[in-house]
Amino acid sequence: MPNLTSRLWYVVALAILLAGAGGALWIGMLAVAHSTAGFDRVVVPGSAVLTLDERGAHTIYHERRSTVDGRVYTAAGIEGLRVELTSEPGGRVVRLAPPRKPYQYSIDGNEGVAAFSFDIAEPGRYRLVAAYHEGQAGGPTVLAFEHRFMDRMLSLIFEAFAVGAAGVLIATVIAAVTYAQRRQSGHLPPTGR
Repeated sequence: MPNLTSRLWYVVALAILLAGAGGALWIGMLAVAHSTAGFDRVVVPGSAVLTLDERGAHTIYHERRSTVDGRVYTAAGIEGLRVELTSEPGGRVVRLAPPRKPYQYSIDGNEGVAAFSFDIAEPGRYRLVAAYHEGQAGGPTVLAFEHRFMDRMLSLIFEAFAVGAAGVLIATVIAAVTYAQRRQSGHLPPTGR
């Protein structure tokens, strides 16, 4: 075991603690920067063509509060809204299913809740068409599309926690060993006197 009787080891422990906290903060800032700003948003009812760049699982969120082109949209739900997604060209229908997980978020002034999930085999252009059932009225609202957003966010949060916890643990061990060795070597007066 290295000789940790110098008081400088307390400075090293503090530096490691601050580095761990700084690393956790930096990763947390990455998580915020990796927020919902990159989502594709569509005001519905209506239609839009989306370019989906990654194959695999995607989620459609209903944004109960959203800002698109400077306009704020609020809607409690999307009951009665019929949503269809088809490939372009070709018109192959993409099956929309209930969301795999009940994710929701409140980031950057946008509040969303998972509404649908779907898988695509090939990246490309897809047309979204959304309309209320005949005879059912509904105001404009926003649907947002993402690919593995929550998985990435949870991973970054876990990484931030792990970095912060590692800094605390290493700093605590160094400080405790330094204290014990300084006492044993006579650098500190014995306790209880």
